[in-house]
Amino acid sequence: MTTDSEFMSRWFASVTKPQLAQYNRRMADAAPYRNAPRWAREQIAAQRQWDIETTDARGLYERAMAELEALGEITEETDYALTQFSDGRVLQDAAE
Repeated sequence: MTTDSEFMSRWFASVTKPQLAQYNRRMADAAPYRNAPRWAREQIAAQRQWDIETTDARGLYERAMAELEALGEITEETDYALTQFSDGRVLQDAAE
């Protein structure tokens, strides 16, 4: 049986899949410079980009998790926002 926390973790992973792929590509490109200042700069830049590009998804995830902790469930408003966000990502991915 899946817990709400596990569901939310999978939701976040699903809606941020393109950003994670981009982060991983950047880090793979930087791999030859591991343990050098350039690698550190690339890692910081990739992390910054990840943080910026996942801000909205992370905000919804944190909101849902706070509701789960406080209320034991996700409110209808948050559930609607999660669905709309996911649906928007699906449409965006299909257009690309």
